[in-house]
Amino acid sequence: MSTPTTNTLTKREEKAMEYVPFGSQDKIRLTIEIVKATIAIPTKSGKLPQDRDIVKFMMLCQAQRLNPYAGDAYLTGYDGKDGPQFSLITAQQALLKRAEVSEDFKGMLSGIILLSDEELTEREGDFHLPDEKVVGGWAKVFHAKREHPFYRRIRMDRFNTGFAQWAKDPAGMICKCAEADALRSAFPTMLGGLYISEEQTLPVDITSSVDKLLRKGGGTDQQAQALPPARAELPSRESTPDVDPAVEFSELTANNSISFTVVQKWGAESGNIPDAGALASIDDVPKDVLKRLLKNKTGLLAQLNRMKAEMEAA
Repeated sequence: MSTPTTNTLTKREEKAMEYVPFGSQDKIRLTIEIVKATIAIPTKSGKLPQDRDIVKFMMLCQAQRLNPYAGDAYLTGYDGKDGPQFSLITAQQALLKRAEVSEDFKGMLSGIILLSDEELTEREGDFHLPDEKVVGGWAKVFHAKREHPFYRRIRMDRFNTGFAQWAKDPAGMICKCAEADALRSAFPTMLGGLYISEEQTLPVDITSSVDKLLRKGGGTDQQAQALPPARAELPSRESTPDVDPAVEFSELTANNSISFTVVQKWGAESGNIPDAGALASIDDVPKDVLKRLLKNKTGLLAQLNRMKAEMEAA
């Protein structure tokens, strides 16, 4: 009976992956078990990704040298009509920092497209009056080796769901989508196949992009904490059963200096906390929602810290 167990462990261990992330000098290590236990975001029903989804995620992270421990990317799921679906989401900061280190990057402009009297006008930035109709976004990325900038215009109705942050700040969201589109066009080798969360508010199949990287063999070359290789040494995904989830969540955020305002904004934008904007405290969040979020504390903290940084920079 020992032989099948050994073979199973060996096969799973063969899927371990080590590489140096972009902008770092230290290697990180990914395995199916590490991703499943500390990085993957479960669906609202609590489903975790299958091994095939995780291997694609690992391959794309390696090919693009993304560091999921530093919040460059995460594997997030939603409950689709055909069962749970998972997609790799890239942080916008990962796109920007890659562009900024390139000697060919000469800056970027972006803004919104307004419709007035059947005429379209472009405005830099996302400021607009309440009675002005925003119908799209635009972005220009300037490249040293191109005579003309990479210019992208995208429609609002292509991405706007009317929910979460799209309902509160559609102009800002469409600007980010336009910027990501223009950056990918300007730097396809560095950014190809990377999509930010604002572009993924509707279920979007990016499997084809990942499959292309897999067929190419994607083995290209932030400091992350060293995670142990064995499953038994990995932190549990389950929260402590005897602790009130509201207390556990409050302690987690307090220990990491994350305010409830950050939690509210993240919950509203991601859709992970229903009616987040109307809640007064952690105690108002449904217990089942808190339990689901606490199943992946590492992934949760990565997203909350990214939201905190964005709010502080604004």
